[in-house]
Amino acid sequence: MVVNGDLKVELDETVIMTLSNPVNGAIQNGTGTGTITNDDSGVITITSPSIVEGDAGTQNLVFNINMSAISDANVIFNFATANGTATAGSDYVANSGTITLTPGQTTATVTVVINGDCTIEPNEVFTVVLSALNAMEEISPFLQPVLHWPEQGQSSMRTSFL
Repeated sequence: MVVNGDLKVELDETVIMTLSNPVNGAIQNGTGTGTITNDDSGVITITSPSIVEGDAGTQNLVFNINMSAISDANVIFNFATANGTATAGSDYVANSGTITLTPGQTTATVTVVINGDCTIEPNEVFTVVLSALNAMEEISPFLQPVLHWPEQGQSSMRTSFL
């Protein structure tokens, strides 16, 4: 038997070999089972977007999640926001949940609501953490978005992500 490799992240596969119709002999145990172990893996990454907070109201900050390989099975993982210098409740609305990427799906999004205010303050960050992965081998290190606060005399500027 020849096993053809591929780059697809998939469940292990089972091959059953059955012997039958012997000539000049008997079969005592005519079934053998082999397992083809998946040796492919992928990486899940999340973007680090930035946004200008604004003086009032709310805005949505969208994180794009990408998987580097196609999977034959559901890929399930959790996400949750975590405070950095930005604080849930005042600077943004905490968000958490579970994401399921169905077979063939490689992208998803997480949206975090950003609260505007008129407070003069430096740029702040919070983190979206991905965890409890069921199928892929690796999640890239979580990244922090930068929230820009250009209020009253401050100018909006881009900064590098932590």
